[in-house]
Amino acid sequence: MQSVIYDACPALSIFDLIKAGCFDQEGTTNVTIPYSVAFEILLQICIRKDASFITVSHTEEGRQITNDIQLLKVASGLGNGVVWFFICPVTGIRCRKLLFHNGYLQHRSAIKGLYKTQTNTPSIRQFMHDLKTIQTLTQISEKLTTPYFRKTYAGLPTKPYTKILRKITST
Repeated sequence: MQSVIYDACPALSIFDLIKAGCFDQEGTTNVTIPYSVAFEILLQICIRKDASFITVSHTEEGRQITNDIQLLKVASGLGNGVVWFFICPVTGIRCRKLLFHNGYLQHRSAIKGLYKTQTNTPSIRQFMHDLKTIQTLTQISEKLTTPYFRKTYAGLPTKPYTKILRKITST
């Protein structure tokens, strides 16, 4: 059986809805979110004080698919404002991102897939890690060779220089 790659699935996040201005006022809002030339999702968002939900409709292989996804509003941990969540229609999990798979939006735990980086072999993962380390060290050496960069001031190491030394010792 072929594993599903989460990164390849179109996703709907709460941030997408916030960017579209869906939570600005109460009432019903219609939003279209295009994912590609051949694929777009039509959303009808109904926000009320008692119950909020999204009606998601899209066309797949000539048939219209519609399903409702419940929204949950939770008080922010900072004490100012609210945080919005989806309630996954398949698993019932509270989440901020739903993936589109098999015609429905659902939480990643219902899909049982992998992220793209998990499909890499251990040797490729090690190579990518080493490449990232080399890039970091290159950036650090460029900072050290810039004009007017001071390693010390009044006999003590400067803050930028100590940050660079910390990065070097941690890599």
